[in-house]
Amino acid sequence: MCERIVENKLEIGIIGAVVTVLLVVCIFTLITSDNTGPVIRVDESSQISYTEGQSKDVLLEGVTAYDEKDGDVTSSIRIESMFVSGDVLKVRYAAKDKHNNVTVYDKFREVTYIPSDGTTAEQQNGEDGNASSQENNQSGEQPDQNQGETVNNETDNAATSNLSEEPDTTEGQGDNNGEGMDNQSGEQRADATAAIDKEAVDRSGIPAIRLTDNEVTIDAGTNFYAIGYVDETYDDAGDVSGRVRVTGDYDSDETGDYELEFFVTDSDGNVSESKFLTLHVR
Repeated sequence: MCERIVENKLEIGIIGAVVTVLLVVCIFTLITSDNTGPVIRVDESSQISYTEGQSKDVLLEGVTAYDEKDGDVTSSIRIESMFVSGDVLKVRYAAKDKHNNVTVYDKFREVTYIPSDGTTAEQQNGEDGNASSQENNQSGEQPDQNQGETVNNETDNAATSNLSEEPDTTEGQGDNNGEGMDNQSGEQRADATAAIDKEAVDRSGIPAIRLTDNEVTIDAGTNFYAIGYVDETYDDAGDVSGRVRVTGDYDSDETGDYELEFFVTDSDGNVSESKFLTLHVR
């Protein structure tokens, strides 16, 4: 009987020791485990610009990452996503610590974007505006000359008749131009998800782009990554996936309908047909 009691106590002691060891191991594992990703910091005072085709290393300037357990992990920073909007290149970063915990920066960094031809959208708009002004001046001078000739060569009644007919012609031209723009706009909005005709690209040398959707609806406040809706790009000379551009402003926190234009360029400056994505924020 006594031996039985001793054996039971011994078994209990062994079980207790095993449980204690397991508890210690669990506690140690919890203390030493790392489930938190690094903290990414972007120096907003660091004003940088990016020229199309330039090394992406310039986009990492002023960006650091620090992990509580692993220390400085800046070398792990990578560009998680990027897209062009007008004269701005929007870049989002990600970093990883030694335990493979990944952190994605919570907003896009805005960098001045310079196309390969060196002309920004603002400069282009200025040139277009100057050209438009010159055209308007020229068109403004022409009626004066015509009117002068009419007055000199014809009677006042004939001059009045000619002057009244000219606005009608102009108005008709305006209507035709408007219809042309509508038709052109309709052609541009072809199915964005249609398969890329790679044989046609090989023949023409003009790259192509394909989207995953023609339109998408999200709840206000939801994170939206426009570049993520690019399904495929193709060019006869190589990979152009890093040369996708997205234009059109949107605010995923503000309800409304937004139209985004996607296109891609190749190293020779060829530009693909634009594909459009309509974003509904509800």
